[in-house]
Amino acid sequence: MSSAKQHITFGVFIPQGWKLELVSIADPVMKWQKNIEVAKLSEELGSDSICVYDHFHNVP
Repeated sequence: MSSAKQHITFGVFIPQGWKLELVSIADPVMKWQKNIEVAKLSEELGSDSICVYDHFHNVP
C-alpha cells in the first residue's frame, strides 16, 4: 500500500436556469445575482472549480 497522499478536487456548476433551478426568481438581475452568490460561496468553501453549462438557455 502506498503512503502517498491523494488530493480530492471538487467543483460546482453555476445555476443558469435551463434546468428550471431559477424558475422561482422572476427578475433577470436577481437571477444573475444568484449566480454570483453561488460562485462566491463556492470559492469561500474551497471549491477547486466553478463551471457553467455550454447551453445559455433560460426559462422565459
